[in-house]
Amino acid sequence: MSSISQKPPRRSDLPDAEARHAVTRAVAGQSAAEALLEEEGVQLLFRPITWRDVAVGDTWTYGGYAPGWSWAKALVKFRRRPRRVETAVCVDRPGQAPELCGLILGRISNGHVVASIQLMSRAPAPNPLEGRFARVAVRYLEFCAEAEHCETVALLQPIPELVDYYKDLGFRRQYVKKGRIQRLERDLRDDLAATLGAQA
Repeated sequence: MSSISQKPPRRSDLPDAEARHAVTRAVAGQSAAEALLEEEGVQLLFRPITWRDVAVGDTWTYGGYAPGWSWAKALVKFRRRPRRVETAVCVDRPGQAPELCGLILGRISNGHVVASIQLMSRAPAPNPLEGRFARVAVRYLEFCAEAEHCETVALLQPIPELVDYYKDLGFRRQYVKKGRIQRLERDLRDDLAATLGAQA
């Protein structure tokens, strides 16, 4: 791959790049929603994060504990890159406004190799996706990776209590720093090979 293709887009190209990748995220979200309706029995809506969403997200606490970041500041930072992982996860019930259940932000690497989730939070209880949000987030990431032709999916700084769960989902490659897991990865090519092997 040439070095030119790895350079960030020129400022004049950003609107077009933003529009292209917004369409890609929309396609990934629709595909994830269809898959999760069958797998989890719940109708989901994956849509762009709004400023109202981040205002709500910045009020979320869990047993008095608040995540160590500002969703408002994070959204500004991540939107500097058109190629990214971004969604508000909502439960979509007939006749009702979609219910915000969580927020996800991440990146697509310059070489379209890795799709990663860097920040995610679920809304506190009562939340219809409580106990399922991590799986929903991973499925959305998988569809983003497929849409962007990435080979690997990654979770950055996973919650320690969820590490074993993520490993059960195939995230078995880990990177540790100072005794803490900083990154979990799964190679999608291995998933494809396993699927083809099972079909043989």
